[in-house]
Amino acid sequence: MRRFIWLCAAITTIALLIPGTSQASTTPSAVQRKVAGQLTLDCADMNTKALSYAVAHHYCTSSGKNVLSPDGEVTGNCGSSFMTVGDGGRGTAELDWGFESTAGIVIQHTLTVSWNNLSMVGLHGSFRDDGVMFAADYENLKDVFSGHGFVHAKLSGFVLLIWGGVCQILNPQDVEIVH
Repeated sequence: MRRFIWLCAAITTIALLIPGTSQASTTPSAVQRKVAGQLTLDCADMNTKALSYAVAHHYCTSSGKNVLSPDGEVTGNCGSSFMTVGDGGRGTAELDWGFESTAGIVIQHTLTVSWNNLSMVGLHGSFRDDGVMFAADYENLKDVFSGHGFVHAKLSGFVLLIWGGVCQILNPQDVEIVH
């Protein structure tokens, strides 16, 4: 009987520590929260003159990478998400994406990864990454045949938190030269 009482007390304590599960916090708030994301310079999609200026002022690298912000990462009030493109060689882009929740455990993710080759018009693709989970962070990888050139990728979607909240992915993106 003691174990049962102890177990019930532990479960109640955990439930009260999870935001949104206590009786007092179930009332909807009239105040809407702003979700902030990073403002970054788009070094990948500039004309030659603009890219030359950005490189000269150390805003971008000559390969089209941003210097001022974390590569492919966006942070908001629920946590952060990232999208990274790597050069796998032979026209293959290595896509790496994920998120980390600071607002609680994620029980479901609904994501879309979109990519396009900026050097070869018409070469593009997208795919879904959906699933049930029970963790605060997530990462996944996929190799795609993208062709040679500047390959751009973007992550979009949302995650469902254990307490019912929904966090939007703030569209992190990255670009890499694929050989």
